[in-house]
Amino acid sequence: KNNVDTFSVFAGIRITWNIFDGFNTKNAQIEAQAKVRRLEQELKQLSKELQMEASEVLDSLLFQVRNLRLIQAQHAAEEAQYRLEEGNTTSGRSTNLTLQDAALGLKTEEFAMHQARADLLMGLSDYYDLVTPIR
Repeated sequence: KNNVDTFSVFAGIRITWNIFDGFNTKNAQIEAQAKVRRLEQELKQLSKELQMEASEVLDSLLFQVRNLRLIQAQHAAEEAQYRLEEGNTTSGRSTNLTLQDAALGLKTEEFAMHQARADLLMGLSDYYDLVTPIR
């Protein structure tokens, strides 16, 4: 009104603080704790299932090892049979047909032995993948 330039500055801090928030923070904290407990329970359950699965795979591997030993013993017997038939054929007591039959049996057992080894190696790989922690 008096043609006077006025300059005014306001400085201050505004703080709002709810004294009562309707238990929102307490409920959020209770919900978070319940969620943590649920997740811990699920982790324990999954850990037990993983241990059971690892135990089953280990039992399967032990069976495969026994099977491989049996097949190796059968292969050794077939190899001895082939050597015997080979000796009989060279001495003239057997025919080439029996030697070929023994060779076929030897190759069949050899294939079975290699298949059993491959199955065992794949089972070991699966077991290793199962028990190795994920990084």
